Amino acid sequence: MLELNEINWRVVDRLLEQRGKAFLPNFEKLRAEGAWAVQSAVERSPLLDPWITWVTLHTGVSPVVHGASVLEQSSDSISAPRTWHYAAEAGRKVGVFGSISAYPPPPVNGFVVPGPFAPGNETHPPRLAPVQAVNRRYTQVHNKTTRAPTLAENAGTAAALIRMGLRLGTMAHVATQLVRERLQPGQRWRRVCLQPRLNFDIFASLYRQERPDFATWHSNHAAHFMHHYWRAWDDAVFPVKASAEERRQYGEAVPEGYRLCDELIGRAMQLLDGNTVLVVASSMGQQPFISDRYKAGKVIVRIRDMEALLAVVGRAGVSDVVPTMVPQWNLRIDDPVRRHAVQAAFETAYRQRGPEGTSRNRP
Repeated sequence: MLELNEINWRVVDRLLEQRGKAFLPNFEKLRAEGAWAVQSAVERSPLLDPWITWVTLHTGVSPVVHGASVLEQSSDSISAPRTWHYAAEAGRKVGVFGSISAYPPPPVNGFVVPGPFAPGNETHPPRLAPVQAVNRRYTQVHNKTTRAPTLAENAGTAAALIRMGLRLGTMAHVATQLVRERLQPGQRWRRVCLQPRLNFDIFASLYRQERPDFATWHSNHAAHFMHHYWRAWDDAVFPVKASAEERRQYGEAVPEGYRLCDELIGRAMQLLDGNTVLVVASSMGQQPFISDRYKAGKVIVRIRDMEALLAVVGRAGVSDVVPTMVPQWNLRIDDPVRRHAVQAAFETAYRQRGPEGTSRNRP
C-alpha cells in the first residue's frame, strides 16, 4: 500500500492534460490498466484531517470507534486494530514504513518505522532507528523546532543509511539540490523531495530482504506542496493573485510533487512479483483554500519557544513536549485534573500589547 497523502485525480488529470502522458507515465498506467476510484472520506470538519482519515482507512471503522484525534496519537490509545495488526495476527510478515499512528512500533514479524512526527526514534527492529532519527530531525529542522545537524553528524548518518540501502542516485540528488540552493536560493522548496527518495531507498531494501506479505509506505510531500504553493501553480480561484515572482519561484512545486509521486509508483511497481497487488491510497483529497478571513492566503502561527509559552499557562504536570506539524505540538499530561487546567489556560490565554509596544502575557 503506497500512501501518497492527499493526492487526487483532479490534479493528476489536469497535469496529464496539460503536460502529456510522458509527464506522469505511471499514473497513466494505473488509470489504463488498474482499478481506480475517487475517494470519499467519511469524516467531516473538524475531523477531516489526515491523522484521522488514515486511521479510518486502516481500521475500517469511523473515528467514533477508533478514537484517533491528534497527529501521531499513541497507537496504544487507538481502540481498533489497523491493517498491519490483522496481517500480523494471521501469521503474516508485515512491513510498515511511515504510516500514521504506528508508534510505539509493535513487535511484528517484519519491520515497523513509524511516521516522522512520532515522539521518539524507536523502530522495530531497533537497528532501523537511524532512518527514523533522520526523518524526525529533518521534519523538526524544517519546522524550525531544532537545529540543523553538523557536518560530522551528517557524515555519520550517511554512513549508517548507506548500509541500510541509501542509493548513489539519491545521494546525487542531495548534492545537486545543495548546489542548486547556492545558485538559486528560491529553489530551496525542492529539498522536500529528498526525504521521500531516501525513505523509499531504505524501504525498497527492507522489502527485498524481508518480502513482507503486507507492507505500507507513506509520504506527505505532495500534500505539503499543495498546502503551500497551490496559488503559485494556479491562482484562478484565489481573490488575491500570485505575483510574477511567486509564480517564478514556486510555480513548479505542485507539478513536481506529483511527478515525484509518479516516480515512486514506478519504483514500487518494480518491487512487485506476479502474486502482489499494488494499492495507491490517498485517504482524502485537497483543493484551493479560499476564505474571506484570509484573502491573501491562510496565516499560520508558528510557536517558536514552547517552554516560554508553557511558562505562561503552567508547566507543572507536562511530561512530554513533542513538536509535530506546524503549528501543532503534542503535550502529554497524565493527571486528568491538571490536563483540564492546562487546556483551560490555553483556551483563555492572550497577549495584550501596551501603548508603547510593551506586552503582557496573561494565563
